[in-house]
Amino acid sequence: MKITERLNAAYSALTTSSSTALVLHKQAPPLELKHSEARRVAMMHRVGVEQWAPTEYRNLVRVVRTNPIVRRAVQLISDAVASIEPVIRRGERSEGGDIDAIAKQFSKPNPVQDRASFAKETAGYLALSGNTFIEHAAGMAGYHEFYALRPELMTITPGEDGWTQRYSYRPASGRRKDWNVNIARGKSDILHLKDFSPDDDLWGHGALEAVQLPLSIYDNAQMLSLSMFKNGAMPSGAMVYNPSVASGQPQPTLTDKQYEDLKKAIDERFSGPKNAGRPMLLDGGLEWQQFSMSFVDMQADLIRNAAARDIALGFGIPPMLLGIPGDNTYSNYQEANRAFYRQTVLSLAQTIYGGIGRWWAVMLSMPDLEFHVDPDQLWALAEEVAIREQRIEGSLMRTPNEKRKLLKLTALPPEEGDVMLVSGGLVPLSQVTAPPALDPTGDYGAPPPGPGARKVDKSADGDKDGRLNEGDNPAAA
Repeated sequence: MKITERLNAAYSALTTSSSTALVLHKQAPPLELKHSEARRVAMMHRVGVEQWAPTEYRNLVRVVRTNPIVRRAVQLISDAVASIEPVIRRGERSEGGDIDAIAKQFSKPNPVQDRASFAKETAGYLALSGNTFIEHAAGMAGYHEFYALRPELMTITPGEDGWTQRYSYRPASGRRKDWNVNIARGKSDILHLKDFSPDDDLWGHGALEAVQLPLSIYDNAQMLSLSMFKNGAMPSGAMVYNPSVASGQPQPTLTDKQYEDLKKAIDERFSGPKNAGRPMLLDGGLEWQQFSMSFVDMQADLIRNAAARDIALGFGIPPMLLGIPGDNTYSNYQEANRAFYRQTVLSLAQTIYGGIGRWWAVMLSMPDLEFHVDPDQLWALAEEVAIREQRIEGSLMRTPNEKRKLLKLTALPPEEGDVMLVSGGLVPLSQVTAPPALDPTGDYGAPPPGPGARKVDKSADGDKDGRLNEGDNPAAA
């Protein structure tokens, strides 16, 4: 059965069932259903109550537009995940009619996105919030489409067994869309992928919540630098009205109108970047008293860079890749890039593609279907792969087939691939350890005669052993 036919059958079962869950195989008997009692007790007070995304994420998501470090971090992660193409397998097969059809469907998940842009959006949501939601929708003419949804607009309603029983999407338009979940069958039109959270059973924990304080420090340091720039990098001060008066006379003060006129003149003529360094002419008892710069004023750039490094750490990106100065943890850019792919990108990509593979396996009734990431295909890890291949190839304790298996290559015939080779010309070990064959001439190990060598006739002038007797003429021989 073709992939589109399987999806159409699944959608037909969906429309004829009272539940929105896809029905592709028989439900297990009720006595075989298993539930976590701990999870049921933990969710008892939230049964039937919609749970929104964490407040911190909903309040902080706007900083993606204004914070350059967060913007670049999300761009790096999402682009790296989008550049990885998953390997689709069914058992031991990675190609064939059904696999090719699945790959074609995944290459165009919806009419406006290809695989890379879809993966980029999905990875961006997962990196920021620790949650990403993918919707399955039946398209026109039998096509099926998949969309990534914004996590801050989604709510989760837990059921009596502690697992999700309904997803709800509430955009700004005020409308609402609900998807019911049949957790016993593992069927849903919504796939929820989440990162680990130590204090929430329904929502994942994202990087944006973890870097909330560094974001505040970074923004304040930016505002401080901006205010100093507008003031020509000069410390602030105070305008003092101190006219000279005769002894015993009261100290005069400025009227309200004089005070307002003086403020307006200072703002227009001596404030802002265009007036930086402009000399001030004072008269009438006015004096300028300059304040000294505080420690925070002098260390604004260092504080901002320290906060930027904490933000990069929260997203799992080496600061060097974000252009943050003052971090020499990695000896060069290549090592930082390899660490980024090995520690952040690979795990995120496997979470996304592995989850999609398990979801599709249920929808298509293909239990052996899986999506996974092959690190050997990543250009960023090419040097590590080359070193590993050289180490495997140079090993003397493995047969050729054992080496080929580690390198993910097809096996050789047993007579060629299941023998042990040694470095002495790489010949089979059986030939090296076998006793030498008997030579009927008795010349064991004698080197062959070179060109032009004299041939001795053992039957004419010599004895049986081939040696010359006394009186024999060597020249005649």
